[in-house]
Amino acid sequence: MESDIDVLVVLENLQMDPFLEYQNWGDWVVEILLEDQELVNLVFTSRERFDEVNTPLYRNIHLEGIVLYDRRDSMV
Repeated sequence: MESDIDVLVVLENLQMDPFLEYQNWGDWVVEILLEDQELVNLVFTSRERFDEVNTPLYRNIHLEGIVLYDRRDSMV
């Protein structure tokens, strides 16, 4: 089954186990699935990798992606 919503989560430090990141985001994914009946595919990457690696996925996200939250914008 294909996902309806693809979410790239860009983390400042991707030293954690990706499974733990999925656990941290699990409630949000379940909420969308139950409320909107949309499947969500989460992909995790580091800020460094996202900024430096040139893949078709990352190029497309740079061009068409929507920023949902940027911690850097909320820092004083």
